[in-house]
Amino acid sequence: ALVRYRITPVGPAPGNCIGKDTIITLVITPVTSAAQAGNDLLLCDLPATTLAAVTPVVGSGMWTQVSGLPLTISNPMANNTTVSGLLPGNTYLLRWTVSSPTAACTPSSDEVQITVRPQTTKANAGMDTAFCGTGQTTYRLNGNLPLANEAGRWFVVSSTFTPAPGITGATNRNATITALQPGKVVMRWRISSDAPGCAPTNDTVIITIAPPTSPASAGPNQLLCNAGTTILEATAVSGTSVGNWTVIAPSPAVVQEPHNPTSTVNDLAIGDNQLIWTVTDSLCAQVNRDTVRITIRPPTTQAIVGNDTSFCVTGNSSFTLRGNSAAPFERVRWTVVNSDFSPNPSFSNALSPITNITGLRAGTVTVRYTITSEAQDCVPTS
Repeated sequence: ALVRYRITPVGPAPGNCIGKDTIITLVITPVTSAAQAGNDLLLCDLPATTLAAVTPVVGSGMWTQVSGLPLTISNPMANNTTVSGLLPGNTYLLRWTVSSPTAACTPSSDEVQITVRPQTTKANAGMDTAFCGTGQTTYRLNGNLPLANEAGRWFVVSSTFTPAPGITGATNRNATITALQPGKVVMRWRISSDAPGCAPTNDTVIITIAPPTSPASAGPNQLLCNAGTTILEATAVSGTSVGNWTVIAPSPAVVQEPHNPTSTVNDLAIGDNQLIWTVTDSLCAQVNRDTVRITIRPPTTQAIVGNDTSFCVTGNSSFTLRGNSAAPFERVRWTVVNSDFSPNPSFSNALSPITNITGLRAGTVTVRYTITSEAQDCVPTS
């Protein structure tokens, strides 16, 4: 504002001089607008940005750089100018100064800080892992280290068992997952930046917890008649366990598919053939074994009782029957097929190759001598 004052003398001046009017002009300038440089900026890997100072009502503004690597200010006099040359990992300080048209008023200034973050660190959840769950219910995770301006957090993506495992220290890259059970768990490691424009990064790790080594069950023993081959009947294994057949010497048997629980086995010898079904696990140290015995019997011994015979009897009489010997794994039996008299004669020991038949009287008696093997598929002979 412009103000003029007229000063008029009202009495004679010293020396009786006639006074003259004097005019004084005062220029009153309003106070300079307070500088407002805008909010501090937190950017994600941007080479340039637009400033946002408030346009002054009184005075004019100018941008200057206070600190940081040199930047290019496209129009220092514009409140919303563009600055370029920004580099990730650096902080810049710029000052917005509002000055009065005259030197009578003190300039006003404000500063804005520009922080440029690099792109968010790529998350690395570590290598997939597998281990034996016997006695181990926790696991220490191994995510990569975030930058100082970043934060990491673990999440359970999926679990094949319930309840899902817990996480102790979820924001620690080496957090511990707890309450593990046999099965599979997928974990996610997420890294987030404090810069709103930086997208979080994610990576997953698969953790496999193996059950204890599968039990070994080689199946029931087998008793066969004159067979050179049969099918094994072990119980199948599960998970990371593997079964394997081995033959115990001196049996010459050959297993066609050693890892197949129901493999065919050939070249079985007469007598006992023993095979071991061994179960091992790629993750668990426990080894389980079971043995199966396959007994091969020869064809049943041919029963021989000698020639028919006749003799003279007076009243009740007896006769000694003589059958051939049977193998230890066979049994014998004498039976009366028919008799001309009654009651039928009897045997002193019907289960012995050599026995007496008693109660004989005049007439004809037919008896049968039978040898039976313990192997049910061997045909009896008589």
